[in-house]
Amino acid sequence: MRIIIAFIIFFFSALSALFSQQKVSSQKQVQQSGKSAYPLPIIDMHMHANKADFAGPPPIPYCVHVDEWSVSTTGKEWLETLMKDTSCKQLIMSQKTDEDVMNKTFEIMRRCNVFAVDSGVMTEKWKFIEPDRTIPI
Repeated sequence: MRIIIAFIIFFFSALSALFSQQKVSSQKQVQQSGKSAYPLPIIDMHMHANKADFAGPPPIPYCVHVDEWSVSTTGKEWLETLMKDTSCKQLIMSQKTDEDVMNKTFEIMRRCNVFAVDSGVMTEKWKFIEPDRTIPI
């Protein structure tokens, strides 16, 4: 279960990293056109507010698979292969501390105008720090 949760967090972190690069050029185009650069709100209905070590000791490597995906015979093997594969073109590392996980998550949420329904061991702290962006379940 921890591997699945790690996969979900790193998958969305990777997507955010990829889209943030595209967003910068989009923002420049929008600013040149005179329209607002603030994106429409995104509601994340399933965010995990967990500690940095929830899936093992950090930092945990994760491949951002843009062009290729690992091959395995079962879903379980595939997830294990995906989490252990560090030979990809774009490798990212998880945050090292609970504060780093929270701060990086909030930075992305603010930049991309994300509001989240969240759960996990850090939910109350996240709600205290960012009450207008987090909705605990």
